[in-house]
Amino acid sequence: MATAGLTTDALEEALAIAGVGCWVWDNSTRSFKLSANFHGLLGCPTDGLPTSPEEWLARTHPDEQHLLAALFEKLTANSACEKLNFTLRLRHGSGMWFWFEIHCRQQNPARGQPGPTLITFSDVTQQKQAESALRDSQLRYRALYATSPLSFVQWDRQGHILEWNRRAEELFGWSTSQVIGKPVHRLLLP
Repeated sequence: MATAGLTTDALEEALAIAGVGCWVWDNSTRSFKLSANFHGLLGCPTDGLPTSPEEWLARTHPDEQHLLAALFEKLTANSACEKLNFTLRLRHGSGMWFWFEIHCRQQNPARGQPGPTLITFSDVTQQKQAESALRDSQLRYRALYATSPLSFVQWDRQGHILEWNRRAEELFGWSTSQVIGKPVHRLLLP
């Protein structure tokens, strides 16, 4: 099969490079086919992927199993699932949880019958890990900022005070609410 000069193999390779896997749900057979690269997303052999909804649910993080179960319910009932977009974690072959953004789209119907439903799985694990690392870093900074024996004063480019920690209150004698937004040079220089 070729689409505008692209082969199925080229499209599969593009999906793999983008970190995207697909299910194509066939309404008539009530089953799905997976993109050839899906096993790579989950770090398992080709024959190591789940083959039933129950096996997929078992591979899904317990906190998100209800989301995937709702998708399966809509698919088996031939209900529209266009607005059923969510994020879930699937167990990778390494044992780690990998994050995926799930998007559903029903293909154009043919001869009055509903077309197949395309479900894409976009790997967002690195993004989720970066967000988590940023949150951790911010928490550590806030703890250091709040408990430091040093005074911290942060101001913007115009010299207006943005932050003023507890030690600055003790050292300079003004509470945080008294100094936020005030020009730093008028408070500290005199």
